[in-house]
Amino acid sequence: MSPIPNACVFLLLCLSLAVRGQTGSPIFPAERHGELRQEVVYQPPEVPETVAQSEPTGPLLDFGAFRWPLIVGVSVLLLIGLAVLLHRIQKDLGSTRSGKSSSETAAGPVSVSEVREEELVSRGISPQLLQRAEAAAQYDLAVRLLYLDLLNRLQLAQLIGYRPHFSNRDYRAQLDGHPLSEEFAQAVRTYERYWYGKHRIDRLSYRVAHGVFTNLQARIP
Repeated sequence: MSPIPNACVFLLLCLSLAVRGQTGSPIFPAERHGELRQEVVYQPPEVPETVAQSEPTGPLLDFGAFRWPLIVGVSVLLLIGLAVLLHRIQKDLGSTRSGKSSSETAAGPVSVSEVREEELVSRGISPQLLQRAEAAAQYDLAVRLLYLDLLNRLQLAQLIGYRPHFSNRDYRAQLDGHPLSEEFAQAVRTYERYWYGKHRIDRLSYRVAHGVFTNLQARIP
């Protein structure tokens, strides 16, 4: 047999096998292959959706819940502070009044030995000394204190020159012709009336005498 017819037979066999493979095989039919292809459907695995968390836009702490307790607490603290302040003020006023009354009581009336003429004319009288005399109804002594204080003011204004041995007439002579000479003469008469003359002086008379001295002192330059 020649080789060409053998080759033709071999080609025919290969073609027949190829046709059979396309149409199906008895082991795995084409219909079953199609069914399996329809059943097996690839589905990708489900990815769990992440819930997007909304970022807070407001404050981290909600102070609305603490509003009323905060207001109540602050109000209570303010009331307590006010009560403490009023208590301290009342206590201070009470201690001041008690201290003042006790000091006045302890001082008592003014003795004549406390009225040192040269010293008082040199530095002036203290308001406490005059108040003690007025509180003890020592109006004659209070008039003397007012007169010595007047001499101090006139000397500071260089209107008179004080000397321990000078009399009231000497001081009137130094003020002769001055605009204050008449008022000073009235003050001297008031002083001599209640201190040297020993005329009785009550509270009303003392108020008048006090006005004579204070009005004159107000006019001293």
